[in-house]
Amino acid sequence: MIFAIKCVFNKTSKSLLCSVLILSLCALYFSFQEAWATTYILEDPTSCKEIAGTWDSNFLTCDINGLTLYSGDRLVVNSTMHLENIGIITSNDAMIYNYGSIMTAGFSVIYNNVGGSIYNYGTITTSGGTINNYATIYNHGSIDNYGTIYNYDTIYNYNGSTIDDRYGVIHNNNGTINNCDSVFEGLVPYGNQVKNACSVMQSSAPNLPMQSLQSGTSTPLPLEQFKSGVRAKDVICGQGFELVIKIEDGSPACVKPETAQKLVERQWAEPISS
Repeated sequence: MIFAIKCVFNKTSKSLLCSVLILSLCALYFSFQEAWATTYILEDPTSCKEIAGTWDSNFLTCDINGLTLYSGDRLVVNSTMHLENIGIITSNDAMIYNYGSIMTAGFSVIYNNVGGSIYNYGTITTSGGTINNYATIYNHGSIDNYGTIYNYDTIYNYNGSTIDDRYGVIHNNNGTINNCDSVFEGLVPYGNQVKNACSVMQSSAPNLPMQSLQSGTSTPLPLEQFKSGVRAKDVICGQGFELVIKIEDGSPACVKPETAQKLVERQWAEPISS
């Protein structure tokens, strides 16, 4: 910085030389920055330990209690891998590529901060957890929201992909969701509306609490049933989902069987016997 200020007061010819040197130093800095960047590839128990994770051989899952990615870093979750976040994942101008599955459960959070990108080709699930998006999410797979998504920037929903918001909440805080030949299921997010930037949104009545869960049937949202007077343990879930009761407040939720088992094991929810 001192070198740059000194250049301002030199003669024109010397200023030109200084400018060249400054540009060279900047290029060298960014080269070093790229060299310092780290790529984490989750592909086996060993790579799980490299990100301070705990390998669960029963579920072939890597549980992590937190991870911070810095500028230029990359986190890649391979197609056969399951990454479960039980802490805080922070992406600072970094990139996350998901080809398998990422779950953020309980009180865990994923921060996709300014300059960051999440490319999802698999499944991202919020099971009571939160995603705070201050940058861009490119969804080419499935985002199953059973928790909360705060969107301050842009989510692209591409090419037959799905955002399932029937059981969670999305807050569009000056953000945008662009649908491109894709499906948005559930209530329209709070704040700005979903935009059909690329094609007509293929959602049946996205502003109604009733959504089709299986062919020929329609089931109200768990909380809609609960608020209407149905006891939590009597709530009906759609095909392929199991009923659990959140221990913290006794509210019902319908989640996938593998998610239900993990929530019960971590004592975030209790199962309901069929």
